[in-house]
Amino acid sequence: MSSRFLCLSLLVVLVVVSVAVANDEENNFMKRDCLCHGKSGVFYFFNKEGCPTGLGYTGFCKYELGTCCYT
Repeated sequence: MSSRFLCLSLLVVLVVVSVAVANDEENNFMKRDCLCHGKSGVFYFFNKEGCPTGLGYTGFCKYELGTCCYT
C-alpha cells in the first residue's frame, strides 16, 4: 500500500511541476553563455541543428553537446 501511495505522490508532483514551469523558463534551463570565434553567445545544450530562428543570431559554432549562437 505505501509503495502505491509513493508512486501516486511522485506522479502528482511530476505533473504539478511540468504544468508550473512555463515554456520560457524551460528554455532557460537549456541555455548558457559561451564563446565562439571570439564573440560571446548563448550555448544551447543538445541542439545540433543550428541556432533558433528569429532571434537575430549571425553565426554559430557546433560542439559535442550543443551549439553556441552569437549575434
